[in-house]
Amino acid sequence: MIARGSPDGTEIVKGQTVSEVGIWGNRIGDKQITPEPEWGEEDRYMVGEKRPVRDVVLGSGHGHIMGMAVTRGKGRAVAMIGERWMRELFTAPYLANFSVNLKNFLGQGDHPEFRWANEDYKPGDIVLVKRSMHFNVTKLAKAVMEGVNGVVISYLGTLGTLGQHNTLDLMRALNIQIYYSIYGYVQDAKVDLTSLIYSASAYVNPGEVFKWRVKNSTDKVDKFFFTFSCQSDDISKVNPWKRWPVIKHALQLRSEGSYATPTGGILLMRIDADNIGITLELEDVYRHPWFDLRNQSAIDDWDNERLRHNLVPWTMFFGDIVFSCLQTKAVVKLNKDDMVFLQTYMDNVVKIMHNFRGSDWTTAGIEVFAVDIQIAAGWGHSGMPVLGHLPWQDSSTDIKDIKKTSNIGITHEFGHNLQNWAATLKWGTEVTNNVYHFIVRGHLVNLTAYGFNVSWAFGWHEVKQVIDIWKGTDYNGVNLGYYNWLGMLFGEGLLVNLWHETFHNRNSLNSEEKKVNFWLTKMCSETEHNVIPWQELWNFPIDNNTRTECAKYSCYFPDDALTQQVPDIVEKAISKVPGGCVRTPKKQVASKHDIFKGLYTHGQPWFSFL
Repeated sequence: MIARGSPDGTEIVKGQTVSEVGIWGNRIGDKQITPEPEWGEEDRYMVGEKRPVRDVVLGSGHGHIMGMAVTRGKGRAVAMIGERWMRELFTAPYLANFSVNLKNFLGQGDHPEFRWANEDYKPGDIVLVKRSMHFNVTKLAKAVMEGVNGVVISYLGTLGTLGQHNTLDLMRALNIQIYYSIYGYVQDAKVDLTSLIYSASAYVNPGEVFKWRVKNSTDKVDKFFFTFSCQSDDISKVNPWKRWPVIKHALQLRSEGSYATPTGGILLMRIDADNIGITLELEDVYRHPWFDLRNQSAIDDWDNERLRHNLVPWTMFFGDIVFSCLQTKAVVKLNKDDMVFLQTYMDNVVKIMHNFRGSDWTTAGIEVFAVDIQIAAGWGHSGMPVLGHLPWQDSSTDIKDIKKTSNIGITHEFGHNLQNWAATLKWGTEVTNNVYHFIVRGHLVNLTAYGFNVSWAFGWHEVKQVIDIWKGTDYNGVNLGYYNWLGMLFGEGLLVNLWHETFHNRNSLNSEEKKVNFWLTKMCSETEHNVIPWQELWNFPIDNNTRTECAKYSCYFPDDALTQQVPDIVEKAISKVPGGCVRTPKKQVASKHDIFKGLYTHGQPWFSFL
């Protein structure tokens, strides 16, 4: 994997260090390795803000790592399975290739030398460790962490246990994890929410048999189902396919059993009842990095967890009411603080939407966001889960971009899942879901939420749309700017109150006319103004009862950057009102509801490992 010159050569030549599995050149046997770039692609070399990747896996198989290069503290270490390679380290061709590069990677000072761990070694030496040796583990681990010595470790192990010896103790002291699967672990799950699914925090390999045993259950076992994969789209009608058309499938639990799925994927559980619990023993599944915002120990251990279980392709991580399913490589780039911010933000987005709408997020169940190589429609879509193409995971894990732009795509799709149809007027399917941008931008990332020329609020193109509608005679609903304008003029409280009123009366608002007249009547009541002379410019189907109810209040007509563009239309509308209209609103409408309920809080852990 690291080579220079001819494989049969014995000449000692200073080689080019290669820091990961990737050879920068053509054929290794008879060509020189071209210099490695100072910085490669960020995903391959970097974590976040130019933080070097700590652990580089050189090879793996059968559930454990065959070779690994790591950085620990100020020092470095290389660990590889087997002993023969270490015995032959000073013979050809290792002497000309591997040993030279080990010195370059691990050595300290001008002339680093190899020394056995059970011999006297001095600062700058590279210490060689194998299982038969007895040495001071604490001393050597400290020397590595302080950058005084590098270390090369030869270890032996099977899929069972490595046993107890100094080599294993040293690897533990340096936190070198050589297993990426847990071949037997017990998981206790207490499901206390109306969500239908949750993750077992495990990945199932395609075609590989795994086993389970139910240790305990508070209800009948047949109320539990295994579900495989968080990629749920059926792409059978999409052409051409980039993956198998149907991946997600389910299996009803028995007290114990075994199963092999042809597609593999994140192992999920579906539950047919609330407030029940189950304890499972799983074998031959692969742990993915575990992060649970409800579990402080999972938070505290994340920076170790992302190194320990980073080889499975997919990871699901958990917030209070939002789960995310992304490629593992996108998740392990994030440190503990990044993960806490990201998952708290996702939770808060959904919670504040529920609070704004008037629904109860504590009983509404979870939302799930996932990405896939191919989806059924569009660049992303709503549903369970919200699905986006693979590049969505880059924007959804870009902390700086979220703080700068609020991750608009996610808000848009979650907005569809929580759409207030009673406030959605003609052609408004892609409108009212975006009203949630106002509260997300304004309260979660401190961006301007209301105003002319604000993107996803009231841009000038939307102002032009309003003016064009006013000049016509047809009713075609309203655009996003309409709702933003209400917030600009009367305050966000008006939108909150109207959203609650319409949502709680949604069953009776079953026609366009009923929705329009309910909306306008409540607007007049909340603002204490007759807004009909202004609102009828949208050509709403307004009935006489609404006109009579709103006529109890004084007329109001805005005077701002929009209305000043069409003075003739404004003057004509106001001239029809006896006594005219005031141009300044009587008050800012106060919200009757707490849209911040439960933000930055979380419940009990979703599950635990026993």
